[in-house]
Amino acid sequence: MIISQKYHSSAEIDPEFIESLELLMREQVPSFEWIKLKEKSAPKNTHFSYFLFFGEACNSPIGYGQLSIINKESESSLLGFFKKTEKEKEIHWITPSSTGEGLVFNPIYIKDGAIKARSILSEYLERSEVTQQDVVASEELCPVLSDYEQVSSSQLVDALVKNRSSYEEYMDSLSDAASKKVQGLWKEVYKNKDYRIGEYPSFKECFEYKKNGHKQYKELKKDAEIQDCIKVADLYLTFEGPDEIFAFVFMFHGKQGQLFFKTHALEEVEEEILIQAAIMRFYEEEQSDKLRFLEPHQYSNNLQELGFTYKNLIKLKAKDD
Repeated sequence: MIISQKYHSSAEIDPEFIESLELLMREQVPSFEWIKLKEKSAPKNTHFSYFLFFGEACNSPIGYGQLSIINKESESSLLGFFKKTEKEKEIHWITPSSTGEGLVFNPIYIKDGAIKARSILSEYLERSEVTQQDVVASEELCPVLSDYEQVSSSQLVDALVKNRSSYEEYMDSLSDAASKKVQGLWKEVYKNKDYRIGEYPSFKECFEYKKNGHKQYKELKKDAEIQDCIKVADLYLTFEGPDEIFAFVFMFHGKQGQLFFKTHALEEVEEEILIQAAIMRFYEEEQSDKLRFLEPHQYSNNLQELGFTYKNLIKLKAKDD
């Protein structure tokens, strides 16, 4: 039997569960701190609930669920004179993770966990104020959620698995077309001697000794998305010139050899070169064996040629009666 525990804030989750929860979510987020930060920076009309799932004889969570509740108001006329304001809620089961999955289970418990999750989804549907409920789920969960209809399906990037000992060997393993394209990207970088890939241990150090560095630093400190990143990032890669920074690659160490990254361009910089900077750094990390985008990223032929794998994600919603 699977039991669940509900929390109205990520801060309420018992500290004793965090480490095992991070292991459960190791392929989704580098740490649970990322989820906490995203809750704090959410819009005012959005609130969250969290569910931890436990096996009958297990004190560590075997499943995790997160839903965002968007509060809305609608007006209706009564007898053409009076207006009545009604409160409505939209519920979206989704996480700020590498895939956005709203439900994540230990594979051993996925069927029983999904059955328990389905009962929770049903309880929310019975509430009169809930006008919409959908969930982002992996293919493995869909058979149990057969009473929900598919809204969309997508292939999202899963990971780049380290199967070579160096970046040079990785490059040699690519197809001729992919290798030629990557080499062309690096040639463009080094064609202009003022351009380079920088590496820094802290955000502030990225701007030192740059003409416009102080101004950029002050402006970017106001950016909420960047603020979330610098609170948990372990390393900062930059595409830069002598005077300013054109783009960032934020790197985050996760559990059990997971390395996450997130790109953030300030100017028109090709994402492909930022991805290559992340891959190169990945091969310098002896303890890392899988590289992942921190947030959902659409799979493409280009990423397939670079060795990334993909994961099928399904968006489901409650069927109309």
